[in-house]
Order: sequence, then C-alpha cells, then structure tokens
Amino acid sequence: MKIRPSSEKFGTLFLLVALFFSLLSSYTSAEESEDQGEQAFSEARFRISVADFDGAVKSLQLALRCDFVNKKYAAELKSVREIIKLREEIEQEKDSHRWSVLAQHLRTYYKKNGVRDGLVDIGLQIFDRSKLTWDAVGVINAMIAAERFDDALDFADSVDDKGINPSIRIAKGCVLYSAGQNSEARKQARSISMDDLQTPDDLLRLARLQAATELYASSVKTLVRCFEQTPRNSLSEFKEYVVKVPEFEPLLTSSEFAEALTTQSKQESIDRSCSQKWVGVVFDQRPKYIRDLSKGPVNPDDWKVK
Repeated sequence: MKIRPSSEKFGTLFLLVALFFSLLSSYTSAEESEDQGEQAFSEARFRISVADFDGAVKSLQLALRCDFVNKKYAAELKSVREIIKLREEIEQEKDSHRWSVLAQHLRTYYKKNGVRDGLVDIGLQIFDRSKLTWDAVGVINAMIAAERFDDALDFADSVDDKGINPSIRIAKGCVLYSAGQNSEARKQARSISMDDLQTPDDLLRLARLQAATELYASSVKTLVRCFEQTPRNSLSEFKEYVVKVPEFEPLLTSSEFAEALTTQSKQESIDRSCSQKWVGVVFDQRPKYIRDLSKGPVNPDDWKVK
C-alpha cells in the first residue's frame, strides 16, 4: 500500500478549509447585501411618503444593486417612475377633463402610499377646479390624515362661511373629534339634522360622528335612515361593512343596533357599474365610506359650494 506524503495531506486539507471559508464568506456577503437592499427599500418608502420621488428612485436603484432579482424592488421603481411622469403630465395638461382623470389617479396613489401632504395639495387643486362639496370634504379628510387640524378648520370655514352646508359641517365635526376636541365635536354632531342629508354617504358619516361622540341613540336612528336610502342591491354589502366600522363597536351588542340592521331599503336597485363604492379615507385616520369618483358621481346634481 502506497502511503501519501504528509505534505500532500496538509495541502488537500488546506484547500478544503479555504473552500469552506470562501463559501461561508459568500453566504455572509449575500445576507449583508440583502439587508442593505431592505434598508434602501425602507428609505425609498419613506422618501415616497414625503413626496421625494427623485430620492426614492436613487434608493430603489441602490436596493436593486444589492438584490438585482428582487421583483418587489423592481416593481416599486417602475411605479415611482410612472408617478414622476404622471406629475409632469398633470403640470402640462391643458384639457380640463384629462387633467381631472390624471389628478384622480395621482390622488389614489397618494392615498394608497400615505403621501399625506401630497394628498392635501392635489385635493386642493382638484377642489379649486371643481368647487364640488365632495372634493372639499376630500381635502378636509386629507388634512385630518396629515394632522393639520387648524388648516382643516380654516378650510372648512372658508368653503362654508355661513355654516349651511351639512356635508362640510359633518367634516368639521370629524376634524374636531380627530383633534381631541370631543365636547366641541359632540356639539357639532348635535347641531346637524339627518333630515338635511340626502345621500347614504353623508348619513353614514353623521352616524359615525354621532357614535364617536357617544350620541348612540342618534347614531342608530341615522343608520336606519342611511339603510333606507341605500340602493336595494347594495344594502347587504353595506351592512357587512357597517358592522366592522370601529365607531359602531360599542353598539354591536345592543338590541337597538341589531334591530337597525333589519332595516330594508326604500330605494330601487341601481346599476353597480356607476354605484357607490366603499374605499378607505380618513375618519380619525380610519376607514370611511365615500364615493369612488372614478366610477362617476352618484348624484349628477351634486351642488357646488357657494
């Protein structure tokens, strides 16, 4: 039997040890690279939230250099570049209808990605052109989300200086409640009659404000009216939504609330392609029931703020 020289054995052992440490180093480097990629991605998300989209692009490019096969990073980079292009198009667009469509897309992106001040800015631009009550409410909601409560109160007073627009008055009550002025919010809620409201949107918003300010009996009565005004083919879905609303949680075990849920609609069914849609906006930074304007207005005669 031929015995291998000890030097050859040591050489083989050295190569195996070197290979082991090389693989370990590569694995460690890959982990460090992934961590750096996640850090860069988190930085990009922050930059998006403050509307620093150029900075977000740089952070996402760094994230992709750390992990070039990461689909999440690539998709986010594509999305941010599209938003940069969209913002440029909005600034240059002259056609009022196309501008409105582009602005709604941008507002949707801001809302989804928590670009709070950007949501206020684009909301103000939309309202400046439309002068619609619902767009004014959208601005107030955006200001609540950005915790700009004084700005929200000033804006509400500027568009309804005589205090005669019930939709704006409800929104003002939401501002007061979100700002922690509960007694003032309760006074505001008490001053609004559901007889002045014509849409399920406003009736639900009033019911939520009443429940938030512990006006529970009034809230249940308003909910009954809201159910009666909801289109018949939307009522079941709407009730499923209502029982998940945070403001109504104290009412869930009450017999009055259970009875309210048996209320039937007094309205005809409508075409769902142009009906109301429940989407997330802010009520004390929680979901609210609003109209999805991309689907067309529920009431074509929605009056403008005077």
